[in-house]
Amino acid sequence: MDRALPEAPEPRAASLRRAEVADPRLQALLARWRAAGAAGRLPPRAALDPVDLADMAGDLLLVELEPPLGRFRAARVGTSYVLWFRRDITGCLLDELSGHPYFRLFVEALTGALLEERPLSLAAAVPDGGRMAAYEALLLPLADDGRRVDAILVACRRAPARTPMPVPA
Repeated sequence: MDRALPEAPEPRAASLRRAEVADPRLQALLARWRAAGAAGRLPPRAALDPVDLADMAGDLLLVELEPPLGRFRAARVGTSYVLWFRRDITGCLLDELSGHPYFRLFVEALTGALLEERPLSLAAAVPDGGRMAAYEALLLPLADDGRRVDAILVACRRAPARTPMPVPA
C-alpha cells in the first residue's frame, strides 16, 4: 500500500557552511573550482561548464542570476534535479518553485553563495524512496569578470548509505 511521505522538517540556512564535503567527486569539483580562479578572483562560468563535467552531469545544476539581484534562473539541469523537482526546470525562474518543500533552503543557499562570493556546502536529509536519505551539496559561485557573481554551479550527491533512516509513520 502506498502512503504519502510525511512533511520533512525544513532544513535551516544554519546548515550552510564553508565548503566542506566528504564525497570524492564533490572534493574534486571544489579543487577544480579553486584552480580555475585567478588570485583573488572567482572563476568564469566557462571554467566549470557542466558539458565538460560529463561524469557528474546528472548531479549538476547551473543557476544564472537574473535582474533584479536575487532572482535565479535554472540554465542547465541535471537528471537528479528533474527527479527531485518531478519536472524539467530548465529555463524556469526559481520563484516558480516556491511550493517545493525545500524551496526556501535552496534559495537561501544560492543567496549565501552569491553574497559571500565563496563556495558553500550544506547537508540535508530528504525523503527518497520511502526513506530519509542524506545528501550533500556544493555551491560554487562563478563570475565572468572575476568579481561579480553571475552564475552558481550546484552539485548535489547522495551521501553513502550507512544506516537507512526510516520515514516516521
